Amino acid sequence: MSNIEIKPYPRNAKKHPKEQIEAIANSIKAFGCKQPLLIKSDGTLIVGHGRYLAMKKLGYTELKEAVYSKKGEEFIPYIIADDLTEDEINAYRIADNKLNESPWDMDLVQVELEQLDIKLQQLTGFSLEDLEDEFYTKKIKSPIYEPKNEKPKLSEIYNSEKADELQELIKQSKLPEKEKEFLIKASTRFYEFNYSKIADYYANSDGEIKDIMEKLALVIVDYDKAIENGFVRLTNFLMSIETDAE
Repeated sequence: MSNIEIKPYPRNAKKHPKEQIEAIANSIKAFGCKQPLLIKSDGTLIVGHGRYLAMKKLGYTELKEAVYSKKGEEFIPYIIADDLTEDEINAYRIADNKLNESPWDMDLVQVELEQLDIKLQQLTGFSLEDLEDEFYTKKIKSPIYEPKNEKPKLSEIYNSEKADELQELIKQSKLPEKEKEFLIKASTRFYEFNYSKIADYYANSDGEIKDIMEKLALVIVDYDKAIENGFVRLTNFLMSIETDAE
């Protein structure tokens, strides 16, 4: 049993919310602590504040100078580093967190997660469900159309013949008004849109109609707004159906 007392650095700039500590604790419990705390000889933490808090949460009290702990071992591994000046320690403390930041290759993350069972997935901090939005935003193949300098007539950009026929049938029925209202709304599924003509109409219009057409996703000129409004998710879903049917 070590006689060193671990002392967290009071000005540690890296935040460790409760959710993160819980996740780290779950990882250490499952795999052991594979990264020891780095401390000064007086016990002051250099790096490893999150791991220390997680092991305290797990109830670990024994300190042992070791490179790592094995799965199931309930002690806090640490290494003493006294080769750095105080300023170097303060710089390294920040660098250790900052220099580990880098983007993920989300395609490869998905491949790796798919090889794991749900329990192990949860221990990674990722889940396939959490990645859905990331994949929708990165994998969508949006068609690009160059509009013409000619504004089509409104009658050219959509066909309502089938919907009008169904709506007339619904109106002539003896159904309750509430049911008629529902079925009339459902019949709008049969409107047919000519999106190239719609793009031409949009490009040769101005003012409020363009803003509303964007909100309806009749055209997509701002990809971020399309994602925010959920249309990229819908498009990706429809494309997957089309691909499966081929």
